[in-house]
Amino acid sequence: MQSFFEIVIIANFAQIVLTIGTHFFLANNGGIDVKREKSIIAIMYLILVYSLSNSITTFFVETGKSDMICTIFKMIGLIIRPIIPVFLLFSVLPKNKYNILLVAPALLNTIIYIMSIFVDNLCFKYENGVYIRANNITGYLCLIISIVYLVILMVTLLVLFAKDNIKETFVLILCFIFCMASGIIEFFKDVYVLGLVASISLIFYYLFLHVQYSKKDVATGLLNRQSYYTFIEQNNDKITSIIMLDMNDLKKINDSKGHSAGDEALKKVGESITKTITPKMKVFRHGGDEFIVVCINTTKGVVLETMENIKKNVASLGMSISAGYGYREYKEPAIELEKIADTRMYEDKAIYHMKKGNDRRVN
Repeated sequence: MQSFFEIVIIANFAQIVLTIGTHFFLANNGGIDVKREKSIIAIMYLILVYSLSNSITTFFVETGKSDMICTIFKMIGLIIRPIIPVFLLFSVLPKNKYNILLVAPALLNTIIYIMSIFVDNLCFKYENGVYIRANNITGYLCLIISIVYLVILMVTLLVLFAKDNIKETFVLILCFIFCMASGIIEFFKDVYVLGLVASISLIFYYLFLHVQYSKKDVATGLLNRQSYYTFIEQNNDKITSIIMLDMNDLKKINDSKGHSAGDEALKKVGESITKTITPKMKVFRHGGDEFIVVCINTTKGVVLETMENIKKNVASLGMSISAGYGYREYKEPAIELEKIADTRMYEDKAIYHMKKGNDRRVN
């Protein structure tokens, strides 16, 4: 007969290493945000407790001590299972007072499984000296609620990220399928694999978030310069135009109102550009007070119209922006279009300062 150490510790050794290793890495490196990283650490430990509770249940069954204590440990695992996707949901959902309603199914699951200790055949039944799952809807309640949460989580991730991150979303779908499959296998077969699969998937999920974070500009939330260079390299043949944009008088805002006001102005301008461009365009913060819009399979007329609309919309915010464009006439690379757009943008900026009576360019 195997010992407690073999059944519980050795069987979950990989899970323990993953949990402690992830905790150490996130606590000492960071990269996304503190709140989200704390959520990931908490989920990892929940998964570990889930796996340990299942192994302890197995130990009591194999040692012939399948009594109430066995049911309690089994119950702990079944209570924790739907709580894990709840934590994941709260880590990605935008703040909303109605989010708390998502806790209701997990709370119902907890109440029913606690009641099962005192009510025979509610979730478990005692048969041949062993507590097994009752063959009714409450016996399968944990599985049903967990699947519902996983579906909600997958839909949420698709809505939030799928539009701009097809490849990363595909990875998330794979993680979702793996977790769903392992959960079903574990529920119907005497094999505990969900904990390890969920932990590995969670690490991939963190890497996904980290990739998203590294692509974004902190001040504006737009894609950053590195993302721009990656994008034009991957889509060079499809790019028909590049629009260069440069805020006017940002230095005046920084000098008179402070750099926090300047950052807020950049953010508002970035939001205005994002709302103005068409679905075939992508906006990046190039650095400083410069923005770049990359146009895919877009006519010159639409490019010019979009550029003018951006200037009008930024003006409605009480600010000003200079613009220039480069349009592909032959097969010149995208980087050449950027140079042409940059030259025209500086010409537009010179006209702006001339009209304002400035003797020199003011950033």
